[in-house]
Amino acid sequence: MDFNQKSSSRSSSSVSASELSQYNTHLILALPSREYLTSNYKNYYSSFAQGLMNPQDKKVSLEIPLNTQMKIFAFLFKENYSMSELFSGTRTVGYYGESQTFSIGTQTNNLSLGITLIQVPGTGTDTGGGTDNTAPTASVTTATITTSGSAVVQSTETGTAYLVNTTVSVSNNFTSITGAADSQWNSVAISLANTNTNLPATGLADGTYKVYAVDAAANLSSTSSNSVTVDTTIPAGTFLLKWGSSGSGDGQFQSPRGVAVDSSANVYVADTNHRMQKFDSSGNFLLKWGSYGTGDGQFNRPGGVAVDSSGNVYVVDTYNHRMQKFDSSGNFLLKWGSQGTGDGQFQSPKGVAVDSSGNVYVADTNNSRIQKFSSGE
Repeated sequence: MDFNQKSSSRSSSSVSASELSQYNTHLILALPSREYLTSNYKNYYSSFAQGLMNPQDKKVSLEIPLNTQMKIFAFLFKENYSMSELFSGTRTVGYYGESQTFSIGTQTNNLSLGITLIQVPGTGTDTGGGTDNTAPTASVTTATITTSGSAVVQSTETGTAYLVNTTVSVSNNFTSITGAADSQWNSVAISLANTNTNLPATGLADGTYKVYAVDAAANLSSTSSNSVTVDTTIPAGTFLLKWGSSGSGDGQFQSPRGVAVDSSANVYVADTNHRMQKFDSSGNFLLKWGSYGTGDGQFNRPGGVAVDSSGNVYVVDTYNHRMQKFDSSGNFLLKWGSQGTGDGQFQSPKGVAVDSSGNVYVADTNNSRIQKFSSGE
């Protein structure tokens, strides 16, 4: 397990390897996805698993449940502590962080999770000095969303942002938020200040929501001036948003032909500009891969696209008469197929789907048939 090495709530400078080497105890917790992040490593309601990571080989063994939405929380201490020593008292945390929400399925072979570290003020190489009593400022983009969507939020400091129903009475302590019913609030880690971050509306009740932010020193912001509306009664077919234009730049398209969505609501688009593009659910460009050609990771007018439960992306490379498989970052994994009429061959395939067992179904268009493959074939 590696950390995305960012430092304190008021800085975006990197944490050096020599700085991290001073932290001899790495506590790793697997917690339900609705748990919120603070520098208090005991401040949670329930835990799936706990373990101490070896700082040298960066390995930890955790026994976690399948098909459950969860996060990984990390806490770093300078002193050497056993698990019993950590929980028999309250020890000083130097850095802490959390992963994005994830779930492990029966088909999951590997999973990459980034954990951005936040420095506790007054520890490590933080030279800010003194006590941080300045609260961050929270904001949200006005929108109407369903529970499958996300609010786009920002905070002026790293920490945690909370999407809170306006019926909840919020005092000067964030526990007044987390003590409310689960259907009245959600949270997300803010790893980059003043940067759009998607805060999922999963499980929230209908209503008007505003945003609060908490920094590393547990300072709670005032409520955001703007709000979002969560409405699960939006009729099917109601227009929500659009993005893209004709062109070859990031976020532009030339006759896009295939689209798929992963479990984190990221959107993958097969663009006949001979490339794939990845967006978040609000249409913000995340990454792209591919170019014209016949090499690994190249395309000739890709068509269909599908995503499996592990986040792997299957692309129909239509006029190269083959399938290609990538991880969620666009790294090439494998390919199969050639032009022809035999088993495993294709004539301009255009569609693909993946079932819950990872089997891959390909619409072999000009051969007038469907072919089924295992995910590793």
